[in-house]
Amino acid sequence: MIRSGALALLLASGIANASGWQADVDANGLRTAWSAGEASVGAAQTTATVTLQCRPGSEGTVSWLLAIDGSAGLGFGFSAFEGPNAAAAALPLAAIEVSGGMLRPRVSGALSGYYDGADRFVFAFSAPATAASEAALVADAIGAKSGALEWRVSDFGARDNILSARFALDGAAPLLHETMMGCGPPPAIGSAERDAWRGRNPLAIDLFAQRAVQWRLKGLLGSGYTAALERLARAEPVGVDGDTLFVLAPDALAPRSGIAIMFRGDETEIVIIDDGAIGRRTSRSGAISAPPPVRDFVAARVAVD
Repeated sequence: MIRSGALALLLASGIANASGWQADVDANGLRTAWSAGEASVGAAQTTATVTLQCRPGSEGTVSWLLAIDGSAGLGFGFSAFEGPNAAAAALPLAAIEVSGGMLRPRVSGALSGYYDGADRFVFAFSAPATAASEAALVADAIGAKSGALEWRVSDFGARDNILSARFALDGAAPLLHETMMGCGPPPAIGSAERDAWRGRNPLAIDLFAQRAVQWRLKGLLGSGYTAALERLARAEPVGVDGDTLFVLAPDALAPRSGIAIMFRGDETEIVIIDDGAIGRRTSRSGAISAPPPVRDFVAARVAVD
């Protein structure tokens, strides 16, 4: 069983690995992983940073960002990529490739960009957070034996003028996969899972270690995930009502506090109650219709004596 203490270590802010990749989850739920590397245009070389960002939610995005230092001295037309109406914004001038390992995706597409200071340019390759996309494909394909993440961008004004950047991936897979919790196609929670989990003790079946559950909870809770997991240690047996699966966790010391979690297909809702005050986290704009046990659980904690 994966205990909450071990998970807390995995989710600590600013975690890093030996190859130089670092990761963070901020208070607003933005999940980020980044690493330094090198970039070149012909014989001109500079430093660069690649960043994977996952902002979960129906309005969120998954993005790869490539930041080029010393852009003015590279002889490349960065300005053609600046802003949403840039000349190069609709052209597939970029290729991103993962070398080494079993899966070696190579995707191409258009980039947007912006100046981050006077001499630093940032390219962005983005897609909706929970859709199947090439941005998500690159992140999900990186495995234990992947060697490098490579970018190539053709100059809008001279297509044979190529910006190249390379970033080592040794040991990066765990951080990148953790960063993608809440982004990419949602792992399924269907009838098979509902039947297998119905009436079971969540801790006895490692429910919160199941990827489909982790993906949803981490995406919605962000840096609050570890604290919520501690509170879920008192979770009651898994309930099912129609196509909705739910977990209720009362607070042992505070009778007007607790957590209720509901899953229905790709939708998730988390209700956190602290001393009668309700906070909600939902994967979509509309709330899930709560089954009677969930309504009773919440009502008992918000009722005024």
